[in-house]
Amino acid sequence: MNRLVRRDIRRALAVEAVLEAGNDVVKTLKGQHAEGAEAYNIIKSSLETHLIVILGRLLDNSREKMPLAKRDSNCIPYLMEWLAQPGCCDALVKRAAKHWRFGPSEPRARGDACRSAVDGATSLYTQLSSSARWTRAVTTMREFRHNYLAHSLGRKITSPVYKELFYLGRESTLIAAAVNHAVLGLNEDLAAYGELHREEADAFWGRALPATVLHP
Repeated sequence: MNRLVRRDIRRALAVEAVLEAGNDVVKTLKGQHAEGAEAYNIIKSSLETHLIVILGRLLDNSREKMPLAKRDSNCIPYLMEWLAQPGCCDALVKRAAKHWRFGPSEPRARGDACRSAVDGATSLYTQLSSSARWTRAVTTMREFRHNYLAHSLGRKITSPVYKELFYLGRESTLIAAAVNHAVLGLNEDLAAYGELHREEADAFWGRALPATVLHP
């Protein structure tokens, strides 16, 4: 898998974990007066903006009219286009049978595992692309990024909600993991990075936010 896509997936999972952990702690402090509430809101808004920027890169399609070989963007839609090219899957299967350093020991089994990973990534991406929820979430995220984050166009915008941003991030992780398996033979649990960051986030917010509560 393209290393830049992998980097963005890991970063998106980390940001999501920090946002979720902070929100969960805030819920436990409902009704209590805390100092610095506006500072927390700014931090939360900044993290949300960062997540939208990352997802915008991962799901970018701004150069879809250019020939595939001339695009320099590193994103999931273009990875999937490459996988759909005639002969691409067969070439990956052949390479997997000879060169995979991970997975089954038998060449044929490695090739079969590669083909299965390609089919899994393609099937999921096709399913999502025809889903109304996916299309709506991607469109809202892209329009917000273009009209508000990247430019000040003065147009009416709809802000993405956490639930849909997290949905885009998690589904993108599943696609990227399947592509990672097909290309490198590395059957990596990318979602585990989010779990690790969630532990760190819980430890931080669980101490930081309660410390701001004012006691009589």
